Formats: sequence, C-alpha cells, structure tokens
Amino acid sequence: MQEILKNFEKKLEQILEDPISNLLDSRIKPAALADSILDALEANLHEGKDQPPSIPDHYNLFLSPDTFTLFSVHEEEIRSSLSDWVLENAQRRNYYAPDNIVILFEADPTLSGDTIVIAASHSHILDTTHSLASSPPTLSFPEGAYLILNDTHIPVNKPILNIGRRRDNQIVLNERSVSRTHAQIRARDHHFLVIDLGSTTGTFINGNQIHQAILHSGDVITIGGQRLIYFEEDPSYSDETSAFRRSTPEAGIERID
Repeated sequence: MQEILKNFEKKLEQILEDPISNLLDSRIKPAALADSILDALEANLHEGKDQPPSIPDHYNLFLSPDTFTLFSVHEEEIRSSLSDWVLENAQRRNYYAPDNIVILFEADPTLSGDTIVIAASHSHILDTTHSLASSPPTLSFPEGAYLILNDTHIPVNKPILNIGRRRDNQIVLNERSVSRTHAQIRARDHHFLVIDLGSTTGTFINGNQIHQAILHSGDVITIGGQRLIYFEEDPSYSDETSAFRRSTPEAGIERID
C-alpha cells in the first residue's frame, strides 16, 4: 500500500511541476487527496449478490475557482493519475472495478483555499429505468434539447451549461435563493445530466431533491424559486409508463479542508 501511495504522490507531483502549478504544492497535498478519494470509494461500495463489492465509477471533485484553474492546466494527466490510483486500490482490495473510471472537476465558488469536496457515485444506478452503459463516457447528447424558463426558449446544445446567480453562467438566475454557481447541465453518454454544485437551497427534479440525475423530456428543474422545464424534440428513448420516475444516485461526500 505504501509503495502504491508513493508512486501516486510522485506521479502527481511530477505533473504539477511547472511554474504555473507551483502554487498548488502548498495547497493540495497528493497524499490527502488520495486518502479522501479512497474514503469516498469505501463509503460508496455497492454490494452485489454473487460478486465482490463494486466501487463507484464516477468521482466529482468540487474545487475552489483558483484550484480548479490550476487543475485545469493538467486536467487529462491528473484524471489519468487519479483513475489509475482508484483501479490499483480496487484490485488490491479485491473489489469489482468497472472498465472505465470517470473523474470530473467542477468549480464551486462557495469553496475557498484548498478545500475539495468529493462525490462518488455509481452510473449504473443513476436511473433504474435507463441505466448508463459501462463504456467510456462521450460528449454526445440528444438533438433538439431545450429549456423553457418564463416563456423563454433556451437551447441546450453545449456539453456544459452552468446555472446560477453569477453573470458568467450560461443561464443566469438573478434571485437571492440561487447560489452564485448553483447547478450544471452536462452531456454524458447520450444524455443530459443536471448536477447540483453544492448549492445552499438545493436542486430539485419534479419536486425531488437531487445531487445528480439524468434529464428526461418533460422534467421540471426547480432552482430557488425558478422552474425550468426540459424538453427534447426527438427523444432517443421514451418511458410511456412512468415519465417522471427517478432514482437518486448513491453518492458519498468527502471533504478535504
């Protein structure tokens, strides 16, 4: 275990060697980050009936804006290093690991300094009616998706849309009950997901509070006092028997302070 940790720390430190990332050395310690990811992994094991416990395959790291900027410089390398770390530890502990581990970085203006919030979840139980495939995630998304907000038509035609009170969000909701960066709509595996970014008042789908959930045509997203209705002109699937059935992913939150 110590050897694996040393290799991980060395690799991550090498990635962060260049001058623009030197600020990170005193802010984020690789060992602390590694331990927190493992804590999130252990807290969210999914017990199978006839197989070893399976580890989460999605890890959302919520970072302060400054740390997010620094991580973004080497985003792919850090993702790869963290993914390898997760898989090596799953193998060592005899856990079932999926073929692909997804590591996502999200900027959260409510966080400051070296605080990192980690949410771990299982994509295959994001939705009980339409489970996601275990293949690597893609940025493809439903064509013709849009939101209706107060009779305004808002196209959902980008891989990422941020929603919040700040003026630099793609969808600005100027209301005190809305956090500065409140939620995000993100493309993943031919779907759009809505993800709450640690907001103060929460994000709701059809009246149910969620951390993240797959969007279906007709869903009502409530953020603060605002209601956004999601539609797809040509949905790639239909659920005629229960258009509004949802399940919230098993998610665990680990925080590095």
